[in-house]
Amino acid sequence: MVQTTYQTREQIVYREEVTTQEQEVTTVVRTPVVEYVWEPYLYGRWNPFRKPALAYRWVPRTVWREEVRKVKVPVTVRKLVPEKRIQRVPVVTQHWVPEEVVVSRIRIDAAPGPCSLGPQPVMVAGVPIGGIRRLDSDPPRQTHIAWRPAGSTNR
Repeated sequence: MVQTTYQTREQIVYREEVTTQEQEVTTVVRTPVVEYVWEPYLYGRWNPFRKPALAYRWVPRTVWREEVRKVKVPVTVRKLVPEKRIQRVPVVTQHWVPEEVVVSRIRIDAAPGPCSLGPQPVMVAGVPIGGIRRLDSDPPRQTHIAWRPAGSTNR
């Protein structure tokens, strides 16, 4: 005999908890600063038919300035939080119980009864419904066509 009982048990389950925090980070930011200055150069220096002359031109100069900034960066923090759950757990136990066995015998060569032929039809308004019977649309059990192999040519 099998008996199933349910016991309540406490179980600790860890679930993930995700939080977003802002953390302050110190970074160095480099920014370009463009300054225009007058630059001297020799005009016509490589021309053999002309005397070189001193000239000035307006030239951009790029200077990189560094600046230390404090920036807040979002940081995702994941923690495992313990959680207590109460569950009902099935416990299966087996008991051996003395059982009384009744042996019955049926005669095999007996005439078939109404149950051995299948379900009997039900009469509704004089028309049988259900049961097992041969229908006219059933395929024939034997064929009358003479069989011959595919390779032979008897015409």
